[in-house]
Amino acid sequence: MASLVEAQTPADEWLVIETTYHSSYGCYRGRRWSRAERICQDLVRAVGPFETREAAVEAAGGVRDSNEMFDDDEAGRYAGEPPWDSADASNYDNDDEVRVEVKTVAAHEAQLRDDEQHMAEASVLRP
Repeated sequence: MASLVEAQTPADEWLVIETTYHSSYGCYRGRRWSRAERICQDLVRAVGPFETREAAVEAAGGVRDSNEMFDDDEAGRYAGEPPWDSADASNYDNDDEVRVEVKTVAAHEAQLRDDEQHMAEASVLRP
């Protein structure tokens, strides 16, 4: 029987996912983005991989702390574990917001496949 360490695959590893996305306020006030628009416009950065969730959570804190969108945290809204979203600060002047979350490599890859499938279906429906 293989040990847990030997049985670990890259899919069992963890990533920090930092997503910068357009808000629906600021210069985009009132705009509702479709999923296809979000997929095309969001800037997604993966940091890692990390062998443990705990290591990824620690790294996520560093990603959050190095991003100016999370500077105004006097209310402690970004305490605790991720996910963290700068939109929680309710700064309606922001044109963009940032979300920091921790996912397994497998979950991130599944999301990418789902997004790709959505875009393929959207392009078929487009005249």
